[in-house]
Amino acid sequence: MKTKLILFTIGLILSLSTVVFSQNPRLAGRIANDRAISDELRDKGVKYETKRAIFWVEKDGLSPKELEDFAVLADQGIRDIEKYTKLKFDKKHFKAEKLEFFINSKPGISRGSVDDTPYIYLSLARVKNKKITYLHEETHKLAYKSSEALWMSEGFCNYTQKSGEHH
Repeated sequence: MKTKLILFTIGLILSLSTVVFSQNPRLAGRIANDRAISDELRDKGVKYETKRAIFWVEKDGLSPKELEDFAVLADQGIRDIEKYTKLKFDKKHFKAEKLEFFINSKPGISRGSVDDTPYIYLSLARVKNKKITYLHEETHKLAYKSSEALWMSEGFCNYTQKSGEHH
């Protein structure tokens, strides 16, 4: 009886792991692509740091004034989200002191990293055009524990973004 239970358990684990891993090649590709962007910007980009965040921008992507203005807005956004939600950046979970933004002109939507890194990837065009997608992504990172609830996962993130657009 114990042998059957052990064999059943092993079979179940193998079946589930096959299903899980077979559905994640796209996710693995996204993580690899995001890491390549992070590595490239850290190596060849421009760094700007505030109290709550680190910003990496491709060289000549933003003027020093544009970068500073955006960094001030994004830092204020983190502060406001923390104040409003009473959620703080989880340094222990992310194993980091600050959120990191990677801003480049490569195609792709604004997004947060899908692994346990505190990274936010933004389109250079959206930053230049003063689109407020950064608030949406900041909310995801600060409220990561609430991602099981769809309203918190997307609804509240959209709310913070729309609120910022109206101010």
